[in-house]
Amino acid sequence: MVKFINLQVLPAGGSCRQNLPDNFNKADMPEFDFKRFHIRSMNAGSDEERGAINQELKDLYASLSEEDKKDFNEQLQKFLTTQVARIKSDYESVHGLNRPN
Repeated sequence: MVKFINLQVLPAGGSCRQNLPDNFNKADMPEFDFKRFHIRSMNAGSDEERGAINQELKDLYASLSEEDKKDFNEQLQKFLTTQVARIKSDYESVHGLNRPN
């Protein structure tokens, strides 16, 4: 079973980069490795270990500046959307095996 971490995300269709300066460079944005946290959480040996991993990510979020929190939320939303789409595709491919053509 896949469990996602409960953190604030942008509303659907929301963007945190509506008024970018002309010299904005996407490379200046920090990159957050959500996959690493996700895999560690999936492989956790207990609920306590999973909770510690979730708390680690929440602490990371709390330590960010407001601008970095916006980037974090945007990247998290993209990661979650990608993961849900992958899971849906996997489910449909397996579920489809039980249906006649």
